[in-house]
Formats: sequence, structure tokens, C-alpha cells
Amino acid sequence: MDGNSIGFVQNRNILLLFAAGARIYLIRTCTVRNYLRSQVREKDREKFVRLATKRVMNALKAIQLIGNLSNKSNYDYTSEDVQKIFKALQDELSVSRKKFELAQKRQVAGSEFTLD
Repeated sequence: MDGNSIGFVQNRNILLLFAAGARIYLIRTCTVRNYLRSQVREKDREKFVRLATKRVMNALKAIQLIGNLSNKSNYDYTSEDVQKIFKALQDELSVSRKKFELAQKRQVAGSEFTLD
């Protein structure tokens, strides 16, 4: 909440209000549990964005450095070496993508199981 927003609890619900001049507007109501859950998810999102940005930037820099190895006047390599490098990179990218896809499938399928 920013400086003009306030929240208070009434009958296990949180009322989120916004003050603009002399007027007060009801933004939303939710249960305390849902409000706390949304705050945790927001922090999780911030953490994900911070770490993903840093890690992707590091990966891109490392890939650029691999590209620098293509200078034949400084390095000696074969086409097999190049194929191995790009296969290893592509394999690891595929593994990472599958982890995200599996996590999404688990999230959807996780609530469908019953013993009935």
C-alpha cells in the first residue's frame, strides 16, 4: 500500500481504502488469509524477476563470450567442436524449458486427483 492507502480488518476481512483529498474510496475487500497470500506471491514475483533478470543477463554474456571463440586468428577448432558446443547449449535450454512446462502442468493437474 502507498502513503494514501490504508487497510483495516473487520470481521476477518480486510478493507483496502484509498484517500484522495476529502474522499475515501473502497478499493477492495478480501479475507485476511487471501490478502497475506497475495503479499507473499508479490514478494515471490519480485524475487523471480530479480533472479531471472540477473541469471539471463549472465547467460547471455556467457553466450557472447562463446561467440568470441569463433575468431580463427586466435583459436583453432573444428566443425565438430562447434557442433558439440551448440548441442550442449541447446540440450540445456531444452531441459530448462521442460522444467517450466512440467511445473505448469503440475499446477493445473495437482487439484484433479481423487480416490473416488
